[in-house]
Order: sequence, then C-alpha cells, then structure tokens
Amino acid sequence: MMIVAMFCGVLAALVLQCGSAVIHGVHLMPLLSLNEMRVTYSSDSFTASSFVIFGTSKKSLIHASNATVVHFDVDSNSAGVKYVHNADMVALEPSTEYFYQCIVDEEQRSDIWSFTTIQESGRKEPFNAIIMGDLGHNGGPLVHKLLTALPAMEREVASGGVDMTIHMGDFAYDLQVSE
Repeated sequence: MMIVAMFCGVLAALVLQCGSAVIHGVHLMPLLSLNEMRVTYSSDSFTASSFVIFGTSKKSLIHASNATVVHFDVDSNSAGVKYVHNADMVALEPSTEYFYQCIVDEEQRSDIWSFTTIQESGRKEPFNAIIMGDLGHNGGPLVHKLLTALPAMEREVASGGVDMTIHMGDFAYDLQVSE
C-alpha cells in the first residue's frame, strides 16, 4: 500500500492492493448538508456489492451505506480506472470524528480512515481551511520538493492546524507514484 497525501481525511490519494483487485483514490466530499459526506473510490472490477461502513470508533463501524457503481470510460484514462463507487454517509453529528472503510465484494477492504465533521453553524471557534486549485506537481521530484505548494500543505496539515482542504480542480496528476 502506498499513501501519497492525506489532507485531514478530506482527500487521500492512495492505492490499496486487495486480493486480485485494486481500490484507488479514496476521497471525501461534503454534500449540501453539513451532516452528510460522500466517499468516492474506484476499482478495476465491477461488483454488485460495494459499500462503506462507518462509525465513531475504529472498532465499531456500525453504520453502512451502499455505493452506486458507475462504469468509467477506460479508453480515455491512462490509469485504467474502470469503476467509480460513491457512498453517502448521512446523519453525521457536528464536530465528531468518524472512521470509515470502503468494501468491495466483502473481501476487498481499504484501510480504516477518519475525518472530523464541521462544527455547528454559529460557533465561535476558528476554522482553518486550505483552498487550492492546482497542485503544481510538475518537473520531477526535485522541482516538486522545491517549487510546489504540496509539500508546504502537507506540513501544515501534519501540524494539526487545518480543519479542511478544498480542492477547486485541475487534479490531473498521477499521485499513485511516490516521487
């Protein structure tokens, strides 16, 4: 397993080898309601059984959400992603840490990841976010380390000072390779 980046549980670029199939690109997206979060992941095999389990304890993932599975046009993507899975976690409590795991065909499981929901509206505590539009991942490993924003964002997230990372687009890099 290779984890390239994890932004407060909001975005995780990863590859998990699970038996004969691979789960790619597990990431989160808040929905219109603050108490809902969508988990999106992709795989190389179709399944009628794809879902996410979640809960407030790593040892107690008591809620489940079935995923919709959509075929992705393999000819137009070099990564070979074939199926995109979406599962919505709903009725989440504010300011609460949740743990979740993606499951395909019962046997293919991601690691257990976590995120913390946004605080209730009207609360006075500070909320820190990173908003980015382009990772600037270009020019090889040395240029990447010296001239791009990603290493600085990773340090900021690792320090614990970021509540959310919002990615505005242009996410067309191969983050499956650690360079």
